[in-house]
Amino acid sequence: MNFINKIFHGNFDEMVHNQFIRFGKGMYNDRAVLKITNGKSIKMTSGFEYANDFIEFIIAHCHDHTYKVKGTVYSKEKVESDFFSEIVKKKGFFIGEVNQEMSKEELSEFYELFKLQYILVGIESESVVLKTNKVPHNPRGKYKENFCSFAVDSYMRDKALEDFAFDLDDDFKKALLKHHFRIDGVDIPKEYEDDPLKIRIYARRKGFIKRIIDQDGKLLDKETELLA
Repeated sequence: MNFINKIFHGNFDEMVHNQFIRFGKGMYNDRAVLKITNGKSIKMTSGFEYANDFIEFIIAHCHDHTYKVKGTVYSKEKVESDFFSEIVKKKGFFIGEVNQEMSKEELSEFYELFKLQYILVGIESESVVLKTNKVPHNPRGKYKENFCSFAVDSYMRDKALEDFAFDLDDDFKKALLKHHFRIDGVDIPKEYEDDPLKIRIYARRKGFIKRIIDQDGKLLDKETELLA
């Protein structure tokens, strides 16, 4: 389940928390942008926030046995893995290069190892195609609404709609989803009050998320509480 779906169902797990580590108090408009084309199969483009969620979806629902995986993992922490052909350090990141064919089990292991990092890989199989940008989103740069593209075969259509279009009509043709994040404050664990780095990592952000839906030209919005 993608992190926006989790939030609107009250599930604030570590994956949701990880999405908001970068945010301080303030208003952040037009985030987690997702465009969906609904037909016999599903095609999506999105902002950077969904990159790992798309991989999780593949692992959960794709029936293919092998996957071509090529790209990079960006981590602030030192990483070592046999999945990487090379690891370099650049601009504060440890960057692992991956280029191999994986089984479903290997892809799942790869994801579990690095799901809290930036997994910027392309994945191709008989039933799915995922493409992502090669470098992480620059918080000082322009937000890219087409950071990721994701296409799934017809047998995964219903699961894709259930996950990424959970509050839309089943028969829509095109949808554009945007989100405004309002961070009103943070809950800081007492044991980390004197450690700015750990405050950033472990503090829980409090506020609201507004979801703006354009479904075949029909506009609506909804709001829910955020505690991540």
